[in-house]
Amino acid sequence: MLKGAIDFVSPTRVGGWVYAEADEIQGKVVLAFLDSECVGAGKVENYRSDLAEAGLGDGNLGFNFDIGLQEENTLSRITVKLEGSDFVLLQRDAIVVPANTAPSLSTSLPTMKSVEWMRRRGWLDQSDFDFLRLLNQFGVYDLTLKGGDTTRGSSIITSHAGELLSLIRQQDVSVELRHISISELNHESFLETLEDSIIAIHADTPGTIMIVEGSAGENSASIDGAVEYQFGPDRLLFVDLRTNFRPNATDHNATITALVNARMPYLGGPEPSV
Repeated sequence: MLKGAIDFVSPTRVGGWVYAEADEIQGKVVLAFLDSECVGAGKVENYRSDLAEAGLGDGNLGFNFDIGLQEENTLSRITVKLEGSDFVLLQRDAIVVPANTAPSLSTSLPTMKSVEWMRRRGWLDQSDFDFLRLLNQFGVYDLTLKGGDTTRGSSIITSHAGELLSLIRQQDVSVELRHISISELNHESFLETLEDSIIAIHADTPGTIMIVEGSAGENSASIDGAVEYQFGPDRLLFVDLRTNFRPNATDHNATITALVNARMPYLGGPEPSV
């Protein structure tokens, strides 16, 4: 028995999942159709923790691939078919995203006035105060990791990230680890899953990213005056994704671990360009 859903539709991408009780579904091709016209194709290959936790196989049941639509008003007519079968996914509660509309990122980062007020009352130690102050001022904070296991996914980096992301929201948050290409940080499909615009970056291999300090909330996308920041195995780099940033050319496809406070699963973005 086959089942699945279309979770997301935009003029450029479609995402969802397919599950078969008695058949291996991973790696199979799915096709997107606008009525009878094929407008894109991809594979069932993305890991979905929500599906794994629900007992649907190993969770490698997601798909997310490019489609090409000329008119936005045709979104509701998109269907997805499993190649070589009569199985068709219809839209029910799919999220429809207008063309050329970037997700609206927000943060729970306290204002400097609130941070200073908490500091005066002894609610923040110096390191926590500096973390919130520098994020407010520059939109980035570089934390050096000292000792212990700092490989990706380790409890040390998860704990550090969780403590500071919780400080931003002033409540406990659950940290999700996403092993992605650094170029995915500004992809629509990644950004729309975030509860907060501030994330932490860790990587097994050193790399660099250019960030325009203090640019959060600006309408310009310019990276003039950007400062080079390092990421790697010995540090956590906290970045407000509302800032203007760009990976260095040599690190465009670098694999990172993004530690995030998420509001929905990430289905995966486009294949990184070479």
